[in-house]
Amino acid sequence: MTAFEELGTEARDAAGVDLDRRSTLELVELMSAQDAAVPGAVAAAAPAVAALVDEIAARLAQGGRLVYVGAGTSGRLAELDAVECEPTFSVPVTAVVAPDEEAEDDRDGGGEAIERLEISEADAVVGISASGRSPWAVGALAAARARGALTGCIVCVEGSELAALADHEVCVPVGAEVVSGSTRLKAGTAQKLVLNMVSTITMIRLGRTHGNLMVGVAPLNEKLRARQRSVVAQAAGVSTDEAAEALAQAGGDAKAAIATLLAGSATAIAGPGTRLGVRAALVGGRLVPGDVEVVDGRVVAYGLASANGRGIASPGFVDLQVNGFGGVDFLDTDSTGYERAGEALLETGVTAYLPTLITAPEDRLVAALAEIAEGGRGPRILGAHLEGPFISPRRLGTHPPSARRDPDVGLLERLLAAGPVRLFTLAPELPGALELVDILVSRGITVSAGHSDANDDEANAAFDRGVGTVTHLFNAMRPFTHRDPGVAGAAMARPDVIVQIILDFVHLSPDTVRVVWRATGGRLALVTDAVAGAGTGGKSSFHFGDIPVEVRNGEVRRDDGVLAGSVLTMIEAVRNLHGLGVPLEAALDAATAVPARVIDAEVGRIAVGAPADLIVLNDELEIERVLVGGEARVAV
Repeated sequence: MTAFEELGTEARDAAGVDLDRRSTLELVELMSAQDAAVPGAVAAAAPAVAALVDEIAARLAQGGRLVYVGAGTSGRLAELDAVECEPTFSVPVTAVVAPDEEAEDDRDGGGEAIERLEISEADAVVGISASGRSPWAVGALAAARARGALTGCIVCVEGSELAALADHEVCVPVGAEVVSGSTRLKAGTAQKLVLNMVSTITMIRLGRTHGNLMVGVAPLNEKLRARQRSVVAQAAGVSTDEAAEALAQAGGDAKAAIATLLAGSATAIAGPGTRLGVRAALVGGRLVPGDVEVVDGRVVAYGLASANGRGIASPGFVDLQVNGFGGVDFLDTDSTGYERAGEALLETGVTAYLPTLITAPEDRLVAALAEIAEGGRGPRILGAHLEGPFISPRRLGTHPPSARRDPDVGLLERLLAAGPVRLFTLAPELPGALELVDILVSRGITVSAGHSDANDDEANAAFDRGVGTVTHLFNAMRPFTHRDPGVAGAAMARPDVIVQIILDFVHLSPDTVRVVWRATGGRLALVTDAVAGAGTGGKSSFHFGDIPVEVRNGEVRRDDGVLAGSVLTMIEAVRNLHGLGVPLEAALDAATAVPARVIDAEVGRIAVGAPADLIVLNDELEIERVLVGGEARVAV
């Protein structure tokens, strides 16, 4: 153990040896300069704080407790943080603090305090001590560890006794104090900043906020009741009177009131919501322990205690490229066909998608666009994806060359008038293509580079102009070489471009996918490029538009061997990505939040007030349930 006089918190700072001879202003400036270094030291410990928070949230979501232990200044800071949690978030946090300065030396007293709380393996206990050696805190943490609790510590020196007892150490070395040994200064500030993060982010992970609004505030007095009304009013976009009425009908439950107001019915709160019975949910790219509750078709809470929860809840999959499904080709179908295809898509976890129309004669595209109706009871139709006709004659893929067109403003306008176009794939290097990009971007339609022979300069010019994504990376585009990386290389090099891939191990090899993930993780969107043969399970001959295709060994090809879409499903794509070593959270995000971001759609997420378009997966990543708007559409 480090000798007391060798502790960094006890060192003498040479900058302050003449404090008693300095002016008041000089002392203020000196202390300000010293304090300015603290946030940087705390930021350096961010990964350790995040790891501790995730473990604490997991315990609390299962009904466990968060307990702080400390003495002296550290204990009082912990007590201050704990006492604020219940009125702010309606979640109690306990602080076990040495009753006076003499008790700080009572190691047995700290242990006995933990015993009285009957701490168990369900709980999380965090020791707070600047030096990491306070006997009271050490005794308490040792007792908590012996009882199987999760243990953590917040200290300001390395190699401490508390760290040796902690599953998770947060160490923020801040060095000597301006007044030697006065750890209520920089060390105290550092500990308070970390405590703020631990408690606040834990509550966010438990669903006690709506965005940055305190939906968990306990209305214990008029100020807090007014705050609760204001929170509901801001979250739902209503008056405070309407918020008060909704709160009254929801029994004071702010989240339920918000969900009901967002659903458009401030008078139809139907009592308790539906729990999914899951052990965790994908929220903001992280698996948050605990259950999910749905009221009136919207998520009202997540991170709820779920002692016997099974499986995980994820947002429903969002597929940006679906040419057909379940025996239906979207270039030649009607509402009945969309209903049939939608039912088959639901079985694969897709709750929102873009029917995709490949290059075809104008009258064919106009007629097909007219059949696309946004919304729907099955998977939500988010609009249409037009893949062509303004594509490169050198990168047609399976698109019919007779229907390909050079960029034409008049034709574009007629196509946009024909139906709800949401995503448009074109070859940006074609003469006049950037003028089309300008029109599309000005109308809020996402433009994707695809079926393109653009070099990297041409690709970057398009990205600078507003093209925000790339259609099926590497496929039907200029090959990547070390001197001419083309669209693929330019897209992977830019942090502002989302790349879409077909992950069936036919369109891309596993090693190619690994390279793409390492270059673009977090901005990689999975798509299927599914054709009518997907989701049928039997028949092998289909049409892709007017093109006859065969499905053999999971590959879809024309009679000349050219690839023609896929029979991939989104759940298979997620399994494939995860199987390459990508964390499950990131693999699911690539099928939900990232594709939703491509077209700026309000889907692909679990959040308080968001539509309950959800899937439940078991531990083998098999789909057990699919919900759209809170309604169970698939149940295995």
